[in-house]
Amino acid sequence: MADLPDRGRSTGGKVAIWGSGSKCIAFWHATDRASAISSIVDINPNRWGKHPAGLPLPISQPESLRFSQPDVVIIMNEIYRDEISAELSAMGVNARVETLGSMLPEDAGLALQTLDAAGVGAP
Repeated sequence: MADLPDRGRSTGGKVAIWGSGSKCIAFWHATDRASAISSIVDINPNRWGKHPAGLPLPISQPESLRFSQPDVVIIMNEIYRDEISAELSAMGVNARVETLGSMLPEDAGLALQTLDAAGVGAP
């Protein structure tokens, strides 16, 4: 089971998920700390205001993080880590950045990398 980073769960901090596709949905259902997740953002404007399947939070635009100032941002696709980190910095968001793969057991992370390389689960 995936676990949220300590900073987001033990201090009552806010956790944001960047990416609203199938990995987001699977992560939400796999963690026992979904209540710590305060927002889901995605760069696709066609997703804004909609809910990922079965999840209670709507998808927001990334700029919303400027106002919510999460403590942790979990990126669903680590290939975009540098780009997203730069965007967060430009918005003045000083959150710790984690990737989904870094939060899973090693074999699960490898499986995700394999799926990413094959384009499986990509929007």
